[in-house]
Amino acid sequence: MNENTPNSGTRPGNGAETDALALLIRAAGHREAPPDEAYQQVLAATRGTWQRKVRRRTYWRVANAIAASVAVAAVVVGVSTFRPSERTSPVRVAMTDVIVGVVSVRQDEQAEWRDVDGGGTPVMSGSRLRTDRGSGAGLLLRDDISLRLDAATEIAFEAADRIQLLAGAVYVDTGADAHTESAIEIVTDAGVFSDVGTQFEVRRLGAVHRLRVREGLVRLQRPTDEIETVAESEIMLQSDGSFRRAHISAQDDDWHWVHAVGPAPYVEDQSLADLLEWVSRETGRAIRFADPKLAVSATQTRLHGSRQRLLPMDALAVMLATTDFRYSVTPAGDILMDAER
Repeated sequence: MNENTPNSGTRPGNGAETDALALLIRAAGHREAPPDEAYQQVLAATRGTWQRKVRRRTYWRVANAIAASVAVAAVVVGVSTFRPSERTSPVRVAMTDVIVGVVSVRQDEQAEWRDVDGGGTPVMSGSRLRTDRGSGAGLLLRDDISLRLDAATEIAFEAADRIQLLAGAVYVDTGADAHTESAIEIVTDAGVFSDVGTQFEVRRLGAVHRLRVREGLVRLQRPTDEIETVAESEIMLQSDGSFRRAHISAQDDDWHWVHAVGPAPYVEDQSLADLLEWVSRETGRAIRFADPKLAVSATQTRLHGSRQRLLPMDALAVMLATTDFRYSVTPAGDILMDAER
């Protein structure tokens, strides 16, 4: 962590501002022996969580097909009916996945703010979302792209892949297999941030903007130039256009807020290797094996159940309790997998 980096805005705050997220974040430490209650909770949630995953993927396939057919119809009709003054009808651009605390939405400037009840709520283009102090939200965009909102954050959806950050901070994870065409744009006064298959955070700190890249590469397009920032680095952008660079580890504690509003892993009949890949991506910790043969065994070990919103390291401890594997964290911060003896 760079000692010169301002602390303002990096966390929800003190007292009531942190009540919702801090309780979850404090639970992120290593557990040698997972509680039986959590384990039973995991197994009980298996089918429901897996079915939600299937429904979510089906939703996006259907939504994309409908959008494509509407676009074709619009081209045919638009030749004779287009009017510059006509407004485009809102379309679904996201779906809520995790709601912590109070999160509100409104469709346009004339509409009233209303509370979001929970996961599975459609979000339309032109909408604004905001989180209260001590609150947070996780949304799913197309292709299972994860968009996460920190406390005291407000965003506006200009399009499915273009989001205006009005206050607070957002975290974007486009997935390990993301390609350039999946780029998400975060628009601020400092310019337009766009990713190249990555995990990154953009935060407004008053007149200052901060970009942190956990993985991959992010481009900042400004009227006069373009700045690129690579993994494990940050840039602080001043209001006069100047900026400075610093280092931030992928395992830094400042990333912990994203765990509380991240998507759950779907492990029913998936391999241990799949779970380890998810834990590694969420925590920034590399996975190591005490014996190369264990890496092969991890791909053959099937899991059942779901963590039901457990934090990444807790989820790992709970799921390993059903296997012959164990883990430890090395001094370098890596996760070392070994077999029970």
